[in-house]
Amino acid sequence: MVELLKMTEEDYQHFLDYAIEDYAKEKTKAGNYEEHEAIERSKQDFGKLLPEGLETENHLLHTIVDQKANKKVGYLWTFLDKKPNTAFIYNIWVFDELQGKGYGSKAIAKLEELLKEKGIEKLELHVFGHNQGAFRLYQRLGFEPTNIVMAKTL
Repeated sequence: MVELLKMTEEDYQHFLDYAIEDYAKEKTKAGNYEEHEAIERSKQDFGKLLPEGLETENHLLHTIVDQKANKKVGYLWTFLDKKPNTAFIYNIWVFDELQGKGYGSKAIAKLEELLKEKGIEKLELHVFGHNQGAFRLYQRLGFEPTNIVMAKTL
């Protein structure tokens, strides 16, 4: 069984180290950042979004835990948006060696339960266009595209 536990400071630092680097890579791959500036811009973005770290208001930072195996399997960051009854998944990271085992799907299902208890009626997320595996997963989980930005290199 998958559980979402409040992230500890140690887990937060582990998550942040990974997330800043991963976001920089994804933004570079998507053409939004130049490689030479990507890490610094990513750090700035995270600093703006999480100015108080774990205690940043309206942000839920969870460690995803496989209770049966008694081990951490990833992290989940969700924002409770000011739009009425809406939440936004900023990041879900299932550790590389554990991907494809259903942890992401189960974590999102647990998150949905938690959000419903809080009166949240809509869950949103962003997926990079080049990440087709994630796109297909989110579609299987019932997410539908609401905006699509397309680009063509000339």
